[in-house]
Amino acid sequence: MNKAQNRYMRVRESKSQVKQRQSSRRLLALLIFFSCLFLLYTAFVLDRYFFHFTDRFTEENAVDTSTEIHDSTPEHKKKTASQKENNIAQKDGALLPVDVTNLEHIEWLVVNSAIVHFYQAKKRYPVSLEELASPYPNNWISYVPKGITYKRTSRSYTLLLAGTPLDARKELVEILVYPSVHKLALSFHGRPIAVYPIATGKKGMPFSSSYVTERVVEPNGPGSPFGTRGIVLEQEVAIHGTNKPSSVGRSVSAGCFRLLNHHIEEVYPFVPKGTLLKILDGAPVASSLPEGIPLVLTGKSLESEKNPGVRYKWRG
Repeated sequence: MNKAQNRYMRVRESKSQVKQRQSSRRLLALLIFFSCLFLLYTAFVLDRYFFHFTDRFTEENAVDTSTEIHDSTPEHKKKTASQKENNIAQKDGALLPVDVTNLEHIEWLVVNSAIVHFYQAKKRYPVSLEELASPYPNNWISYVPKGITYKRTSRSYTLLLAGTPLDARKELVEILVYPSVHKLALSFHGRPIAVYPIATGKKGMPFSSSYVTERVVEPNGPGSPFGTRGIVLEQEVAIHGTNKPSSVGRSVSAGCFRLLNHHIEEVYPFVPKGTLLKILDGAPVASSLPEGIPLVLTGKSLESEKNPGVRYKWRG
């Protein structure tokens, strides 16, 4: 009887120890699980609020000390003082207002628009601005403007002009077409930057809106009816130059928008891939640059944006 009781007690004690060990393992697993959750949450908070802030602060308040050391001219000192004032304003949450008569501001708007369109297409931000200015067909922009600094963060990016962001992060460059008056406007936030005369379709427009799918220099080669530049839209429609300048200002095309060659050469670098085009009634208001956008690129600097292997068959 005693032996049976002892055996029973030992079995019971063994089962109790097994249960205790199982309980300890569960507690340890729970402790590890919640510790991992805490670490993940801490990493998220640091990345979202601390590192992102310091990235912006460091980038937006950077001053080119290398040029400051070697350049003590009054003009440079004035420029540096102005930049420092902008940096102080940025610390207080101020953004630089957009001036669409300033070519540097227009370049910033174009690059910012290209970044947004690139993200919409690729679901990621570009590694660098140079990636946006790749050879055809990845030429979202034609060149990287001087004075613009880009930094990619985990969930966003900073784009600075002379160390300061512009107050235009959500507004993108657009193309507005006014068929009734044969005008095309490069626009920002509904404000025409520059307006150009165009030839439009004699049978009306094939769409009320579209977007830029491709950018090409010298479509179909030199001397082609499509002129010196092509900004490709949907449905075999393009904005392009022409070898018939007398057609501009009339409704004579089969659906494309024709510009004079020197006009398409002006506007081409400022229309990034992905840019939205809208067809509107009426006429555009006065533009910020009545004389048009200054020519910033020549054909020689755009060799990588040619596509001689393709014969384009736009509507013309």
